[in-house]
Amino acid sequence: MISPGLCNSTDSQPTCLNGGYVDPLNCTVCKCPTGFAGDFCQLIEPSGALKCGGLIPTTSKLTRMKITIAASGPERRKCVYHIRSPPRRRVMIGLQEIRGVCQEGCYNTAVEMKMIGDFRPVGYRFCCNSHSFRRMLSRGRNVPITFFARNSTLEVILYFRWVVLTPDAEDARYLNATQLAEVYTQSDADNGKV
Repeated sequence: MISPGLCNSTDSQPTCLNGGYVDPLNCTVCKCPTGFAGDFCQLIEPSGALKCGGLIPTTSKLTRMKITIAASGPERRKCVYHIRSPPRRRVMIGLQEIRGVCQEGCYNTAVEMKMIGDFRPVGYRFCCNSHSFRRMLSRGRNVPITFFARNSTLEVILYFRWVVLTPDAEDARYLNATQLAEVYTQSDADNGKV
């Protein structure tokens, strides 16, 4: 049997932000999507025991971010950041390198980026080395990013900056033409060694 919630339509309910919704068991606070906290989902989710996380404003120049999280037990360790651009700008993120446990769904060790502006669903998750060298453009000016690890180590290097909104910003060809780095494969045979 499902018990009904404690809220009713005549109660004064809070205005939930960032995709949060009224907690049916406590009508005065909101349930927040990952990356957010506070009674109204107005704050950045705390990173727990790790001393990391917070707001990082973007600039027009590339900013490099390197994160390493080691978790030796089953408890998930995480760092939550929000990368924010100025008004009328978007966030461009280049995922240069990722080392973690490569598994379908990336549910134990990964970096998760909420790029689409709707913060309710799970964001894009990356955990495999093959996920490196990707470039993404946010739909809004705020990008919650969660780095997390369980029973392993996660290492991520990414770059970000703000970009001006342009008519071709939604065009996938624009993203493909502006990769952060070209990838070249070289083997010992290329160096005259067999």
